[in-house]
Amino acid sequence: MAVKNATIAKTRLILKNSKKLSCLLGLLILLPFVAWSQTDSIPYQYDSTVIVNRVFLMGNKITKERIITRELSFDEGDTWQPEDLIEALELDKRKLMNLRLFNSVKLDMVPLNSGAVDIVVRVVERWYIWPNVTFDLGDRSFNEWWYNQNRDLSRIEYGGGLDWYNVRGANEQLGIKAKLGFTQKLRLSYRFPWIDKQQRFGLSLETSYTTQDSYNYRTTNNQQTFIKSDQINYTDLYAAATLSYRPDFYNTHYIKATYNDRTVSDTLAFLNPDLFLDGSTQQQFFRLTYQLTHDRRDFASYPLEGQFGEIGIHQQGFGIVSNFARTELYGNFAKYWTLDKQERFFVASRLSGRTSFPDTQPYNFVQALGYGKEFVRGYEKYVIDGQHFLLHKTNLKFRVFRTEINLGKWMPLTQFRKIPLDLYVKTYYDHGQVWNANPGETNLALTNRYLYGTGIGMELVTFYDVVWRVEYSRNHLGEWQVFYGTRADL
Repeated sequence: MAVKNATIAKTRLILKNSKKLSCLLGLLILLPFVAWSQTDSIPYQYDSTVIVNRVFLMGNKITKERIITRELSFDEGDTWQPEDLIEALELDKRKLMNLRLFNSVKLDMVPLNSGAVDIVVRVVERWYIWPNVTFDLGDRSFNEWWYNQNRDLSRIEYGGGLDWYNVRGANEQLGIKAKLGFTQKLRLSYRFPWIDKQQRFGLSLETSYTTQDSYNYRTTNNQQTFIKSDQINYTDLYAAATLSYRPDFYNTHYIKATYNDRTVSDTLAFLNPDLFLDGSTQQQFFRLTYQLTHDRRDFASYPLEGQFGEIGIHQQGFGIVSNFARTELYGNFAKYWTLDKQERFFVASRLSGRTSFPDTQPYNFVQALGYGKEFVRGYEKYVIDGQHFLLHKTNLKFRVFRTEINLGKWMPLTQFRKIPLDLYVKTYYDHGQVWNANPGETNLALTNRYLYGTGIGMELVTFYDVVWRVEYSRNHLGEWQVFYGTRADL
């Protein structure tokens, strides 16, 4: 409760000064009015302030109450201005949804009289225990496998494991995974979102062991070059511990310590002496990371409103066991807008970048564009390596429809009974650049030059954070191509 009481004043200050902060930051913060609020239906008006009488939680059969109340801006007995409380309810709904514990969240303000209200929090919990069968691609993306690797089935990864979310109802997470095929990996992780009574500090632990027969050891013509053989060419022993500190609702600090012990075959070290530098076959190092994350998105898995940002620093190698030292600064900021009251048109924009030193680094540390979310659309077939990069991505999308399929009694598990479906069409423009002090002669076409891509696409979004994307893009080389994805692109 200490954190909650301390944040009540902060929440009110944010609400009252949002316009001023938006002007100073050049951002437009849209807070949709709570459509389901009963304010418009009551036959009388509230007083200038109201007291929160009781807070009722409904639907949390597994999730502990403290996990939900940690995200609420109010407590029983608090005094609020009615309009501020309505806006706070909408913000609290977003925070609860971003826990990724619930399929839906609803907060109702129920008037007792003109000066007092009850708050009813209704949640529909997700399914939390997922014994899973792994059937995935070992490549960096589906497009890499489809276009560059000629849909080679030997690059499939398969296996099994267990993902257990919301362990003990405390939002803890257990992960166990074993996979074979293109990559052989055993991974174990556990996350404690809170390790203190005030629910401010958290702890995550992870360890894994990976081996690969086929490994990317060089970039040629801005495409990955792999070795293929029957022997193990790469191993990685990994361990990590992350301490998190969340002093308020929207900001989290992370300190992460990791250890890696990697080896490659003599063949790989011979083919690319810069893989681990100086022809070395072992890469052993500690890494320390600090990161600050700011998250005010409506839905973290597929945001349509709000903002997200993070900045951080990596220090790899401390002269203890490693033969190198590397410093990296990175950051990104994304903003999401709804353009109309009917919530049909949306804009999203994301700026990201990285700078690292020194100029000479191991090859496996200079991956820049073409990995994860860091790519210019239209260049999915390529990778661009370098010590520094900047990337800006922009979407304009239109919601074609939003519907929900109710399976009713045909589905005995209530967590799967209602299937939401949203369909969007979009257009986009991305641009960026990678700076590389040692690009190599075959990679000059895309390195150290301005890149841009544009196109049209379609996205289908459903529950459990599932997104299917198909895009038709053009890059500065004049290439038109259809690309696919299975997660939000910004």
